[in-house]
Formats: sequence, structure tokens, C-alpha cells
Amino acid sequence: MRVLHYYPNLTQGGMGTVLRTRAKNLPGHKFDFLFSNDSGGGNIFDELPNVEFRLVRKDRLENYLTFTLSQRRYDEVIFTSAPEIANKVFESLPLALRVYEFHSSDVRVLSSEVEKLDLRRVDEVRVPSDYLAGIIQSLLPANAQRLVRVVPNQVDEDMFFVDKHEHGIDLSPTLIWVGQFSRAKGYNDFLRVLGNLPENYAGEMYFSGRVPAEMVIDLMAEIARSGVQDRVSIFYNVPQQELAKRYRELGDSAVLVSTSLLESFGYGVYEALKCGLRCAVYELPALNAFHEEFPGMISTAPLGEISALAESILQLHTA
Repeated sequence: MRVLHYYPNLTQGGMGTVLRTRAKNLPGHKFDFLFSNDSGGGNIFDELPNVEFRLVRKDRLENYLTFTLSQRRYDEVIFTSAPEIANKVFESLPLALRVYEFHSSDVRVLSSEVEKLDLRRVDEVRVPSDYLAGIIQSLLPANAQRLVRVVPNQVDEDMFFVDKHEHGIDLSPTLIWVGQFSRAKGYNDFLRVLGNLPENYAGEMYFSGRVPAEMVIDLMAEIARSGVQDRVSIFYNVPQQELAKRYRELGDSAVLVSTSLLESFGYGVYEALKCGLRCAVYELPALNAFHEEFPGMISTAPLGEISALAESILQLHTA
């Protein structure tokens, strides 16, 4: 089984991790991943012998794919983003399964991609959750809704697991935030939550992907406004194995805080839960599925309610 998959950004977290874990869990498949931007994930596929990846500028992508597909046969060709290019590539692929994957949590982005996608040339539409399946089906014409298939994201359980022997003892309470430099991830809300908690609480923020200068300036300004300059540490593009190890080191002293305003799956939350970390999150439909699998480990607050989210963290630490 040989798979070609295009996604714009090569990152340590997010879709980079989704693709890495997928390839790791299917060692009998050969994966060729294409990206247009290296956003800090250049080593993510190290030690995976069934993966090859290449960076191809988006303005050269169509020509590159035309040549590659004329030289090599694939069983599946998958696009996540770039529907206009997908249309042209899918038109000349009668023998491969033509798949379009949606992972965005932004309905505007989803709607725009659906409008551009020629569904006559798509064999399957994949999404990571039942929640996102419902949104996509509502955007598709009735005769195309049958194309939707849920393929849940998987966590690398050799990396994200519970090990009580690694858990720290009597550490100061620490809040963890993980995500990209996107306002939809609500990173400023995390700082405000930290500012609402007692001064013995520390914060660690792990950003993956591009680091836009203007957003770093905005972040530093919010740190100052929230009065947490001496209580927060910032990290960029930390490898997943180091992040997982940090989760286990902190153990019960830590809470992962998700201030994301939109989620299609909640990958960062899922990874933390798999390491035994408790999580405080905004109430989002995509995260509801985790409550049954991890009872008592998740507290919620209404979207944007800083004080309520801070209170839910205190409740987790006193439970």
C-alpha cells in the first residue's frame, strides 16, 4: 500500500504529529508526504523507514505532482487543503483512491474548501471526529454526504503514556499550554487565567509551527498586562517526546489548559490525558468524547470565561 499525502505545513505538533503517528501505526504502508512550508518539523519523521517527505513550493506543486504521478503508482492520494490543486490532480487518477481530508476547526475555512472542491472527483472525505463529520455533512450537497468517513486521530502510545515512576512529587502547581501561534488557540486567555490564580502557580507555553514576529510582540505585551512575567516560560517547537516526558515529570502537579476557541478533535488535550495529566478546557463539542474515556480528569468552563476556567483549575488541584 503506497500513499501520497499533501498538507501545507510541516510542524512538530498538530498535523505533523497526526501524520507521523498514522505512518508509525501502519508500518506495512509506504507514505510519501509533501509539504510546502517547513514550520519547525523537519525531524519529525526520523526513524520511520516507511516515510519519505519532501518540501515543494505551492506554486510548483501541481507540476511536481503531475510528474510524480506519471512515474509512480499510488493506492491513495490524499489532500488536506489546496482543493483547487486537488481537483486537477484527482481528474487524472482513475486507479487511486482519491481522498480529501478536513482537519480545520474554522467553519469559514471548511466552507471555502467545500465550495472549491469538485466532489465528482473525490472518492472519500475523511474527518477526525463525529463532530467534524456533522459539520462537513451540513456543508455538502445531499448526494455527497455518503462520502464522509470518520478516521480518528491516533496518539503515539509509545510516547504518550502514564508512568507513575516519572511523576514529580511536591512540585509547585504548573499550568501547561500547547498550540500554534493562532488567535483561535486563545493563548492570551491562558495568560489571563494564570494571572487569576495564586502566585505559586507557574505557566509553561509550548508553541509549534511558525513564530510570527507580530504575534510574539502581542504575546509579550499580554504577559506584561497579565502581570505574570516571573511566572511563565515560553518554548518553541519542542519535540513531542520531550513534551510527553515533561508531562510525566510534572504529574499531578500539572494541569493542561486548553483555551482553544475552536477544535475539530482536540489532539493536544488527548495527548496530555494519555500521559495522565488532568485538563481544564473551554466547553467545545469536539472535546465531549474524552469525558467518557477519562472520567474525572477534565474540567470545563464556558467559552471565554476566564474566572470560571481559573476556578475549574483550582477544583482539579483540590479534588
